[in-house]
Amino acid sequence: MPTEGSFGITVVDQLLGGSLLRGKSYLLEADNGTQPHSLVFAFVNHALSQGELVVYASNEEPAEDVMTKLGDSGIDVAQAIKKEQLLFLDLWTEKEEPIPGVLRVGNPGDPHKVMFVYNQAYDFISKRKTRTPSRVIIESFSGTVTNFGFERAHRLASRTVRMMKLVGAIGLSVLVPKMHPATVSESFKHLHDGVIQLTLVEVHDKLQKYIRILKSPLPLYTTRRIPYDITPEGLTFPSTKGIGSLLDDF
Repeated sequence: MPTEGSFGITVVDQLLGGSLLRGKSYLLEADNGTQPHSLVFAFVNHALSQGELVVYASNEEPAEDVMTKLGDSGIDVAQAIKKEQLLFLDLWTEKEEPIPGVLRVGNPGDPHKVMFVYNQAYDFISKRKTRTPSRVIIESFSGTVTNFGFERAHRLASRTVRMMKLVGAIGLSVLVPKMHPATVSESFKHLHDGVIQLTLVEVHDKLQKYIRILKSPLPLYTTRRIPYDITPEGLTFPSTKGIGSLLDDF
């Protein structure tokens, strides 16, 4: 029986039907301008605060840049690495000099080396899975598709999702759908157990960010669009009063 997890954001957990499920993978489908990092970093921060293991794979920027952004969001990256609670997979950088808490692929254009690094990460999780829950973030599948093309990226994604399930991890992968043909986005949606969508919608001549759950492994989720804003504290949601009138046209 899967153990439940959480984003640590009440509104998001409620939209998902209660929480996230371990052994399941979720796709975060995000339009440009929706700032998906705010949701990803909340996912990481809550996991670390609960003592979980976190593997963060980045194939659109170096691990050092991700570390800096996580630190700026209030996460003590150095402490989490020291406790062997946080591991970065750098699937972007060609240099190979070692950094504590980072596994580098060395050749980001070689899918076999990328998969080898993923396997090392899942070994890291597997050795401790009986006593420590885990989460995996892939940021992003858009980079994987760009690097390898659709067919290879889909094979890598399929194998990665299977490994998440084998180790009982909660998986969260980011995809920017407008970077690819609609068939790519649809294929990746089918690959995952849940789909969280962040969109920009013009409402009364103003662009508003919305979150919506397109799919969830839990039956009591809602597909309703809920507006959100980004503040220094992260995602904020307006009072639910009046939300219906904002959404009448959708």
